[in-house]
Amino acid sequence: MQKTFLVNFFGCVQGIGFRSLVVSEANKRKIFGWVKNSLKRDLVEACFFGEEKKVFELIENLKKNQGMVRVDRTIVEEINNSVGFVDFRVKY
Repeated sequence: MQKTFLVNFFGCVQGIGFRSLVVSEANKRKIFGWVKNSLKRDLVEACFFGEEKKVFELIENLKKNQGMVRVDRTIVEEINNSVGFVDFRVKY
């Protein structure tokens, strides 16, 4: 079943390629949505739309602290979404 989740990633996640990693990993799993830096320095926000199992697999993979990335905490919220996504992209 396709669902939409808003996810906040806290930690060392800005300025080190985390958004590119999110795009790459989302595309591998055919998950649509977006990712963007927050105005808060230690926060990246993302919206994932796809099969629930694949979305949570993606989130768990991103929490594995790859390279210079360090995810200290995540907040995941399921949302009702009436907007259709056709790809996964970085929002500015």
